[in-house]
Amino acid sequence: MTSHTHHSVSVIGLGAMGSGIARTFIDAGCRVSVWNRSRGKVDAMAAVGATGCDTPADALEANRHVVVCVSDYATWSGIVEEHGLRNQLDGTCVIQLTGGTIDDVREHEAFIKGNGGHIADGAVMCFPQQLGTEDASLLMSGDPDVLEECGPLLGMLAPRWTNLG
Repeated sequence: MTSHTHHSVSVIGLGAMGSGIARTFIDAGCRVSVWNRSRGKVDAMAAVGATGCDTPADALEANRHVVVCVSDYATWSGIVEEHGLRNQLDGTCVIQLTGGTIDDVREHEAFIKGNGGHIADGAVMCFPQQLGTEDASLLMSGDPDVLEECGPLLGMLAPRWTNLG
């Protein structure tokens, strides 16, 4: 597998898919920081090479690129509010892989941009064990320059990810 040691990324949310995303980045040679509401999941990822973060603010601070993969936008909004993350987004590129409605996506995009961040929003269309293989599928949308910037990371997850514009 190609080494991507010059890439670093944080992953917030370590359910089945978030853990698969973090493992895929670790296996590709990235420096990966992780946070989850359940510390046991953070410790499990640290045991395979990730850097565990004590707070989501630590994960946002650790890397410019942050993948968010939580159950839904309400959960993510709760994390943002509970941990006071509104002022932590300036210059951060959020790769949002949380499911929700188109209204959720639009509201979240406005929130990220309004707080100085950048956003690529998408959906994972495969099983966690398929990430990083030719069977992986990501559907992504966002500003062209943000998608181009995130392209190398997205390509590690799904070599033929789809740009929906």
